Amino acid sequence: MKSALILFFCFISTLLYADPDIKFYYEYGPTGYTMYADNFEVCPVTVEIDFMLLNLELVDGRSKFHVVPPRTTKHKLVDLRTINPVYDYSFQYTTKTYFGDPGHSKFDAVFQYYLPFKQGGSYRVKQGYFGSFSHNNSYAIDFEMPEGTEIYSARSGIVVDVVQDNDRSCSSSECAIYNNYVLIYHPDGTFAEYANIKKNGARVSKGDIVNRGQLLAYSGNVGWTTGPQLHFEVFLMQRNKRQSFKTNFLYGDGSDYSLLVENQRYSRFY
Repeated sequence: MKSALILFFCFISTLLYADPDIKFYYEYGPTGYTMYADNFEVCPVTVEIDFMLLNLELVDGRSKFHVVPPRTTKHKLVDLRTINPVYDYSFQYTTKTYFGDPGHSKFDAVFQYYLPFKQGGSYRVKQGYFGSFSHNNSYAIDFEMPEGTEIYSARSGIVVDVVQDNDRSCSSSECAIYNNYVLIYHPDGTFAEYANIKKNGARVSKGDIVNRGQLLAYSGNVGWTTGPQLHFEVFLMQRNKRQSFKTNFLYGDGSDYSLLVENQRYSRFY
């Protein structure tokens, strides 16, 4: 039998925020290799794998897309089977990873979100859905509010990621990389982004379970902004892009709800 030449190149990239904390590895068996993944995140992670195979084949032609459940070890991804054991065989692979499982998530369109500020607060929507400044093709909301305003969770979930070490801002898209944010995973599989928070302004940590109406952070003027604000957006991560959603907010005394409109002021008394 010829000796096996095992080559692998793993390029992990993410389409959203920091790289998901996921590990790839393989084990050798009597007919080839089995590839596994360990997911150390608190939410599912979608993995896209492209293989370059020499004298190996994918067993059952399994999909290149795989979802690894949260906090799971040795999750089987693929089997690679030797075609002719007499000859050398090798493989290389590249991966793309991103948070969530869009194929098995369904946005809850009737859910009523809390306004993301404290009871008694009243703030203007400075930029609404598909806003011309930075919300092109995005159902995002920017609330105009002074730096240091308390930000509260609009919906319960689990904290997936927190970035709070940036302090730069400008009105150019180049400053988007300096956004500070809290990212929360919801029960329906969507995510909420609370962005432009102040440096060291987060009051939750990755892995925390949060309730609707819980203090998350303090607002700031960091990242891609034209002034102090809170950026709020609910979305799923699809391949190479976000799919954002319109969200209904309770307002006033909480007895009514609606979509929010640019340049309108909304109060929370519940």
